[in-house]
Amino acid sequence: MIDEQHCYAKILEKFKNCNNMKVICIQGPSASGKSTLSDAIRFLLRTAGKNVFVLNIDNFYRTKPKNNEYYDFDNPGTILWDKVYEILQAFDNKEDKLNIYRYSFQNAESTGPIQIDNKKPEYLIIEGLFAHYLFADYFFDTKNVTPQKRLNEIENSFVKNTFKFNNFSVLKIALTISKDKLLDVRLERDTQKRKKNIDLIKWQVNEQVWPATEKWIYKYEITKPDLVIDNGSFNFDDLIIFKKGLIKFWKLNENYDTNFLYRSPYTIPSYKESFDI
Repeated sequence: MIDEQHCYAKILEKFKNCNNMKVICIQGPSASGKSTLSDAIRFLLRTAGKNVFVLNIDNFYRTKPKNNEYYDFDNPGTILWDKVYEILQAFDNKEDKLNIYRYSFQNAESTGPIQIDNKKPEYLIIEGLFAHYLFADYFFDTKNVTPQKRLNEIENSFVKNTFKFNNFSVLKIALTISKDKLLDVRLERDTQKRKKNIDLIKWQVNEQVWPATEKWIYKYEITKPDLVIDNGSFNFDDLIIFKKGLIKFWKLNENYDTNFLYRSPYTIPSYKESFDI
C-alpha cells in the first residue's frame, strides 16, 4: 500500500511553487487500469476547476503493414514516438495548435494529424504502456526495437534519451498487475470489444504482452516512478490515498476550498474531516 505521507510529499515535491505545466504520467501493463485512473484524475481535476488535457499514447500506434509478417503490438516500436514528441513540444513551448492522432484497433489504422487548439492546460495527463520513458535518462533504440522482431531477437534496447522539455514538472505513477489478472481482463475485454478469439488472446498474452511487460514496463531502474500502485486501478485503497494527496495539495498550496469538491468516481468517506488541517 502507498504510504499516505509519502504520497503527499511526492506530489508536493513535484508541483509546489511551480510555474511549469504539471504532468501526471501514468505507465502500466495492458489491463492495469491506466485509462480508468486517467479518467478519474481528469474528473477530479475538473471538479477542482483545473484545466486539464489527457494524452493517450494508444492513439499514436502506427498503421500495421498489410501483410502476414510477424508483428508485435506490445513492442515499443509500434508507437509513432516522433509524433508524441511533437505534441509534447507544442505543450512545452505553449504553441497555439496541437496535432493529434487517432488509432482504430478494429482495422489497425492510424489517422491524422488533426489540428486542434492548444488551451494551454495547467495539468497534462499522459498515459501509456511506456509513457515514463519520455522523461527517463534512456529511451528505446527505435532502429533496433521494431515490431517485426521477436523479443529474443532484440538485444540492445536502449539509447540515451534526447527528448528535452523545459516547462514540465512530472509526477510518474506506475501501475502493476499480475499475469493471471491481466489475462482475465484481456479475455473479457478483447472477446467483446475487439472480437478476438480466445486462443489468439492467450497466445498474445503469453508470447507478447507479458514478456514485454517484464522486459520494458517493469524496468523501474530506468523509468524511476515516483509512486507505484500495485494491482493498478483494482487497488481501491491506494487510489483513495492518491486522491486525498491531490486534494490536500490543492487545499494547502493552492487555496482550494474543499466545500466545492463534488465526489469523484473514487469517493473518500468524510473527506471534509480528513482535510481539517
